[in-house]
Amino acid sequence: MTVARRISRNAARSRTPDETTTPAGTRPQPMSPERWRQSGSLTWRRTYPGQADRVADARRFAALLLVDTGCDHEARFVVSELAANAILHTRSGEPGGWFGVEIALGDHVRIAVRDLGGGAVPAIAPGRPAESWSENGRGLAAVAALALPMGYTGDPGAGHTVWAHLALPRPGRP
Repeated sequence: MTVARRISRNAARSRTPDETTTPAGTRPQPMSPERWRQSGSLTWRRTYPGQADRVADARRFAALLLVDTGCDHEARFVVSELAANAILHTRSGEPGGWFGVEIALGDHVRIAVRDLGGGAVPAIAPGRPAESWSENGRGLAAVAALALPMGYTGDPGAGHTVWAHLALPRPGRP
């Protein structure tokens, strides 16, 4: 069997269902963004020095990745709050510290911020509603109000990953 024939045979075996169900003589239709996103997830990670001015860089990273999703404003807010908390409350804000941002896009958006630990366990302060007028202490409450679920993994010794899931708007709905 020739190399060309083997390549042709293997290509026919590796086609996706969308490619094999297109009738002969017609052009395949492009997949919708919603269907494509549901077929798997994309994940991006970046690390930043643990300095307050780098939170804006992380916020821009989220905004650029999610600009056409309909939840880019919420994502910017969540990244900003979680990154600021990492710098303020953990070893990430100490000299040489860093924090990491992970954004995954699938049937929802998952935002996670990794810190270096050393602080308390992440928690929403009791009696501090998100709409409180105080300047501090309402970040996680506001994130929890926006998120589908929200949580964390890790511990103060090894570091935490605080995460939040955001819903993607459905087509035809605001």
